[in-house]
Amino acid sequence: QRFRGSAGNPMSYQERMANLDARATRLYRSSNPTLANIVAHRKETELFPRGEGGARAYFIETPEGRILWKDTSGHWSGIMRELRPDVALLAAAGRGNIDGEPVQGSLAQFIGREVDLLQPKKVVLCHHDDWMPPQTRDNTTSQALLPVRERVERTRPGIQLIQPSYLDSTRLLN
Repeated sequence: QRFRGSAGNPMSYQERMANLDARATRLYRSSNPTLANIVAHRKETELFPRGEGGARAYFIETPEGRILWKDTSGHWSGIMRELRPDVALLAAAGRGNIDGEPVQGSLAQFIGREVDLLQPKKVVLCHHDDWMPPQTRDNTTSQALLPVRERVERTRPGIQLIQPSYLDSTRLLN
């Protein structure tokens, strides 16, 4: 997958992140020593095939129920169609990817497809926060996620869509 840079030139994910790292270092060099540590760590992880860390998904089974947690907007449908979580914690950021191919459509449509595939009772949207200011923008407001909320509710009427605030305590299973 290639992204368009500011001059319209194709950029890989790694090139984009390197540009963000360089900008962040310039912006915060004197005022935020922690950011310099983050940039150094990212450079070390580029030694591996997936320098951005790769996607993670966890299916957690408990006596109270099943939880699926995904840290990215992507999945392999052959794996996902077999899961039936009670609660799905779904990433609401970036461009969706299904079976290794970028989704042609909106993030709201992608999440709607995931909800239809998984059929959970509850959905918690995650990974849509302002994770690296000023490069990212704050998407935590209900207005920013309104298209996702509408699509999820249209896909599975009556589903419980939970959007906790930062550091809120939220009971996922009853």
